[in-house]
Amino acid sequence: MKKIIKSFFWSLTVASAAVFAMIAYLDTSLYENYYIEQNEALSFDGKDYLVCSNERSKSSEVNIGSDSGVGSKNVTVSLFGVIPVKRVQVTVTKTDEVLVLGLPFGLKVYSEGAMVVGFNDVDTHNGSINPAVNAGLKSGDIITYINGEYVESSEDIRTAILESGGKTLTLKVKRDDRELTLKITPKQSALDGKYKAGMWLRDSTAGIGTLTFYNPSLDIVAGLGHGICDSDTGMLIPAESGQFVGAEIVGIKKSTADETGELHGIFSGGQMADMSKNSITGVYGVNCHNISGDVTAKIALKQEIKIGKAQILCTLDDKEPKYYDCVIEKAFTSDASAVKNMIIKVTDKDLIAKTGGIVQGMSGSPILQNGKLIGAVTHVFVDDSTKGYAIFAENMLNTAQSIYNEELKAAS
Repeated sequence: MKKIIKSFFWSLTVASAAVFAMIAYLDTSLYENYYIEQNEALSFDGKDYLVCSNERSKSSEVNIGSDSGVGSKNVTVSLFGVIPVKRVQVTVTKTDEVLVLGLPFGLKVYSEGAMVVGFNDVDTHNGSINPAVNAGLKSGDIITYINGEYVESSEDIRTAILESGGKTLTLKVKRDDRELTLKITPKQSALDGKYKAGMWLRDSTAGIGTLTFYNPSLDIVAGLGHGICDSDTGMLIPAESGQFVGAEIVGIKKSTADETGELHGIFSGGQMADMSKNSITGVYGVNCHNISGDVTAKIALKQEIKIGKAQILCTLDDKEPKYYDCVIEKAFTSDASAVKNMIIKVTDKDLIAKTGGIVQGMSGSPILQNGKLIGAVTHVFVDDSTKGYAIFAENMLNTAQSIYNEELKAAS
């Protein structure tokens, strides 16, 4: 009898450990947020033992998209409908068919005001001093007004400082989500007699990247898959205006073990769109024209993405988009990054021969799997140029939709 009881408790312990191990695994493998199509259900591919429940239903599929007027709700995912595993948010969305691009484009960005990107002391007759630092300015600050005048470019600030005569100037400054008022007193340089503030400024940028998709129902084009950040501060450049223009790849610097490669391009075409937003998930343009392509596809929701074979669509020096083989090695369930959502590996011999793998300028190159757009290339691994990160296309679509909604609200 003792042996039977001991065996029972041993079996119970093993079973309990297995259940807890499975719960821990499922907790990390399930996403925090899910999007589903209108009138479609949230389901988990190959995991029939997972049951979703909300206040209206308990089943292996929760179809909140059919609930009139419901945009999103929290759903409990449980093991066999008994043991809770994770609480997730489910939101109804619409994944329109988009034009998948993979085209190079030129981007001219004019930032709001002028960004402070560095400091250097002013050598005065009374020694070295830094008026900008003394005023409380920090790297990454955006100066929007000087003495009540709107700053259209860094030249406006330079002129005001040169003509200040050493008088104190009032600055309106954006720092993160705050607006500050600071006082700065330029000092006369002992070297050339000019009044200076001891800071470096930047107000525009330009470069080459890859367009990911054009959504005709929103009239929005998306590219890069990551935001444009200042090279000195690493901060997202607050774009006030800019242009998407046509571009042509004229050369390739191949990646090596010591250095990341690069696509060399030139601005070669007319305007394609007006810059609308520089977001963490990419750059977005509106009022689109002169955008064409041969590939249309629906955007895959992240739960549809499979580990395994996929294809990158990009344009190299052969002047037109081509497919190159890759493998999705990992899709992250954590929301820690809006951009580094997948790890991809280039397996295509032709692409590796031409570029060494992923190079600068390929950011935004669409990734397709099973006939759907699943994401875009964003970053390359420094120690292995055949590998890199990619963003979920779902994240880029959500940003595009939010831009469209903001425009509708502003127009109403």
